[in-house]
Amino acid sequence: MNPQWLTNVDRCLTVGFLMTGMLLQGCATTTLGPVPPSWWSDPRPHDAQHLYFKAHGQRHSLEDARRAAMRSIRAQIAEYIFTEVRVQNMAEQTRISVESFVSLSEVESFREDDTRHSGAWNVWILGRYPQSEYQRIRKRLALGVRLEQQWSEAQSAINRQQLATAEPILLSIINEYDKALRPSFDLESVKIELASLYLKQNRAGPARQWIRDVKKSARDSKWARKAEVIERQLPAISYAEAFDEKKIGILAMSRTDGPITADARLTADATMRFNRDGVQTTPRPDTLKIGLNVIDASVIRRVANAFTAAGADAVFMLLFEIDPDKTDATIRIPLSEERTAALDAKLQYWVIRASDAQVMASGSTPGRSEQRTGLLNAILTHRRHMPHHAPAIAEALGTDR
Repeated sequence: MNPQWLTNVDRCLTVGFLMTGMLLQGCATTTLGPVPPSWWSDPRPHDAQHLYFKAHGQRHSLEDARRAAMRSIRAQIAEYIFTEVRVQNMAEQTRISVESFVSLSEVESFREDDTRHSGAWNVWILGRYPQSEYQRIRKRLALGVRLEQQWSEAQSAINRQQLATAEPILLSIINEYDKALRPSFDLESVKIELASLYLKQNRAGPARQWIRDVKKSARDSKWARKAEVIERQLPAISYAEAFDEKKIGILAMSRTDGPITADARLTADATMRFNRDGVQTTPRPDTLKIGLNVIDASVIRRVANAFTAAGADAVFMLLFEIDPDKTDATIRIPLSEERTAALDAKLQYWVIRASDAQVMASGSTPGRSEQRTGLLNAILTHRRHMPHHAPAIAEALGTDR
C-alpha cells in the first residue's frame, strides 16, 4: 500500500473529524427560541358564543408583550369581520375600517402563558370575542357597504334621468345614514341631490323641506350655499303648502248690524276652496256657539280650544263685516266728476295655531257686500295676504321641516 495514499486518507479523516466536532459543538451551544404552550398548535375553534384568535407578543417588558399580543388579536378580529362582509356584499373595492368606529373593547383573554427568554418576555394569548358583538358590527359594516352602493346607484339613476328610481334610494340613504361609518359622502349631499330631484319634478313642497333641513343642520357653509342656490329656483310657498298635512278648522262669521253670527255661505266657500287646494278641513264644533260682539284674545282662545278638541291643528277664522250706512251709497272718483259704489264691506281673517291660540297671521281687505267670494280669493292669493304669511305659518306649524 502506498504510504502517500495513507497519509492523504489520514488527512481527510482528520479534517472530517474536526468539522464534525465543530458542528457538534455549534449545536450544543446554539440557543433555542422560546417554547410556546401546548395549546398553541391546537387552539380552541369558534363556537356559538365566541370567536377565538391567538397571538404571540415579544417585548422587553411583560406588559408591553401582552399589549402587543392583544393588538394582534384585535387586528385579526377586524380583518375577519371585514372579510366576511366583503365576501357577503361582493364589494372588493369598498373598504371600511372596523377600528374607525368601534374599539373592539369586548375582546378578552381566554387563555394566556408567558415566559422570559434571552432578555425578552414572550406572551401567548388565546383571545375571544362575543359572537353577538361580531354580528352587530358585521351588520354595521354591511350597512356602510350598502350605503356606498346605494349612493352610486342613485347618482347613476339621476344621470340617466330616472328620477323615480333615484328618489326611494336617496330617501333610504337619508334614513339609514350613519356618520360613524365614515362614508365617502356627506348626508347633506344626499339631501341636496333629493331637493334637486324634486325641483326637476316640479314638486316645490318636498324640495323646500330638504333645502330648509340642510340650511338648519349643515355645519359646512358650502352646503348652505348650495341649498340657497336651489332655493332661489323654487316658486313662492303657497298657503296650501304651509298647511301641508295639517287639519284646518274653518270658522266663518259675519255681521251687518248687530252681533256676530255664523256665516254658512262663507264657510262653504272657504271649505270648498281649501279642499280643492288639497288642504284638510274640519267644520265648526257643535260646542262652539257663535253670538259675539267683538273678536278679542279670549274669543280666540275659546275658538282654539274648541277646534283642538275636534282634532284641528290650526283655525282659519273669517269675519265679513257690512256697513249698512254705505250700502247703496256712491262716492266721487278723485280727479273726476264720475261716481262709483262705495266699499261697504270688509273681510278680516286670523290664522290661529290651535294648540296655544297663537295668531300666526292676520289681515283684512275691503270690498263690496256682494263680493264675499272675491274677497276670500284675494286673501288666499294676493301677495300681501296668505302668500306673504305662508312661510311664517309653515314655520309655526312645523310644515317647513
